[in-house]
Amino acid sequence: MFEYLASVTYVFMWAICGMAFWLGDRPLKATAVVSIFFWSITPLVSHWWQGWNMPVIVVDLNATLALAWISLRWRRLWSTVMVALSFLQVLTPFVAYPAHFHRFYWQSAYNVLGYLLLAVMVVATVLTVRARGRVDEGAVRS
Repeated sequence: MFEYLASVTYVFMWAICGMAFWLGDRPLKATAVVSIFFWSITPLVSHWWQGWNMPVIVVDLNATLALAWISLRWRRLWSTVMVALSFLQVLTPFVAYPAHFHRFYWQSAYNVLGYLLLAVMVVATVLTVRARGRVDEGAVRS
């Protein structure tokens, strides 16, 4: 069952980021591009069987810096939450590995943070579409 979980997660990631790119404004589109790019690079550089996965940490750190730039550029609350969750993803191996947690536990925490990032992307897309709908309603009424 768990071998299919990564594939299903990538399908959801592509669907959520695709909807964000299609329906979103500029910061949401930029966040979708950053997410797709870095989520696609992660399996290419990953070597999870060796324990300390430094290439993935570097990729996640670069994703966090890109999301921080988007957050500072457009000042959206959801982008700040995404930066915080992404920063927690970067810190998770640094906290768990020296404490000798079993790999399953910190990788599970890592996956939960990834799902929370996707949930924030869904909420940001819904809020953007609703805000655009309210603006369009005001234009029709006047």
